[in-house]
Amino acid sequence: MGKGVVKLGEGNWAVKDGNLLAAKETNGRFKNAEFTVTRGTDATYVGKDGLIKKASFYNLIDYSEDFDETTSDWTNTNVSVETNSTISPQGINNAAKITEDTSNSEHQIQFVFSQTINTNYSYSVFVKANGRNYCGMNIGASRLYANFDLTDGSVTNVQSNGTDFNNESASITSFGNGWYKCTLSGYALTINGSYVRFTLRNVESSDSFLNYLGDGTSGVYIWGAQLEALSYATSYIPTLTGSTVTRATETLNGSGNSTLINTTQGTLFLESKLGGTTGTKLFSLGAGTNNADPAVLVGYTGSNMYFDFIDGVGNPGVTSLVDSPDIRIISGINTDSYNKMAVSYTSTSVTVFLNGVKKVTKSGVDFTPTNNLKALYAGYGVGSKFEGEVKAVAVFNEALSDDELELLTGVTNYSSFGALAAAGGYTII
Repeated sequence: MGKGVVKLGEGNWAVKDGNLLAAKETNGRFKNAEFTVTRGTDATYVGKDGLIKKASFYNLIDYSEDFDETTSDWTNTNVSVETNSTISPQGINNAAKITEDTSNSEHQIQFVFSQTINTNYSYSVFVKANGRNYCGMNIGASRLYANFDLTDGSVTNVQSNGTDFNNESASITSFGNGWYKCTLSGYALTINGSYVRFTLRNVESSDSFLNYLGDGTSGVYIWGAQLEALSYATSYIPTLTGSTVTRATETLNGSGNSTLINTTQGTLFLESKLGGTTGTKLFSLGAGTNNADPAVLVGYTGSNMYFDFIDGVGNPGVTSLVDSPDIRIISGINTDSYNKMAVSYTSTSVTVFLNGVKKVTKSGVDFTPTNNLKALYAGYGVGSKFEGEVKAVAVFNEALSDDELELLTGVTNYSSFGALAAAGGYTII
């Protein structure tokens, strides 16, 4: 396996819910299998939150669940901290309660770290309202900060000073039962800052700090603080012993079957969220080693959808069947939420759907590659990777009809792969 790509090998597959792998047979029936996750030294891996990441990552916060200044490296300002106060997103009683005091001041916790110049940072934490419905996060106070509304799950403001940080972004994701994962990201231009803060707020505010008179009882629940030297936040890495933690790389093994990936016809489906507007981020269905040509590609370029249909005859990378005229770039994606994309192909045609709408249909192509399609990769070519949030990836060994593609990529969000199959009239066996 090459660095920076995930090869989902051979077997009956389409990634779903961590361990469900399925392929649509030509007789309209699904078969399921499982893959195993093992740790390695060099690969891209899929986290529990659906993010696909590369190599080993660090949580720079050495106490990710203990926020009490008497037992951790956090400092508490005008708040009290009670550990193990409620059920966390992990499903056990290990979330802390942060309660404001009665002073007329800021109410916050802070962790100091060693900041590096010209480095991306992402700070994330899980939060649940407990009397206070607003909170803020910052790296270096007003240098980089974001504010959040815990009632409707929204980012109310994100800002950097442009001198010490730029390229700021923030997100908030529901984890059920009132819990949200709040994330703040930015690029450090200097070493000024070197601390992260989490602040309570009694009202919505666009400021980096807020002084108010506390009532002595209100606050929030908090769990799973994480700081990474990355442009995006990965899945949670617990640090429970007062030292930073490295998550070892993971690889996916034991899935896929070249007999179920059809070179003469098929459909590649991706439900994902854009992970930044720089560069091209693709999934590819291809011939094997780094998914060199031939290949079917789907993903993003900049702030647009991107697809390609590459024959592989002749010089690799210059044998696109849809570049004259060039119809590979498709506008109209959701830049801050999930997109459903599907590329359906035969040896003579290709059809593309985005979020329930047919965007491309081209006939008269001649897809007669020397090699067969046989593997799915998070990336395309040597060293490439997919960056973003992924809910589902599926490969069907037949070209789905327009009605099926509209159903597959439409606005309906199915609770499970089984619900999607049932909606299409298929049976899972």
